[in-house]
Amino acid sequence: PPLAPGPEVLTRAFRSVTREPAALVVVFDPAALADVQRFAEAERLCCADIGWEIEAGPEPRLRISATPAQLDAIAGMVAS
Repeated sequence: PPLAPGPEVLTRAFRSVTREPAALVVVFDPAALADVQRFAEAERLCCADIGWEIEAGPEPRLRISATPAQLDAIAGMVAS
């Protein structure tokens, strides 16, 4: 969707990115929750085979579940 923020916008809000065997876990600034939600909603539409789950709380997280190759590609985008 045209109004969804891209990874280049979100990475400024990322506090940490951790790689797990089948997921990337991104802790982000709570002030960016609305942007992260819009991003995840857009990604669910275009990349339905990848999990985009938001865990709310004082340290909100975006859990991205995917194949190792998909996670490698995503990690490259969020590390930029």
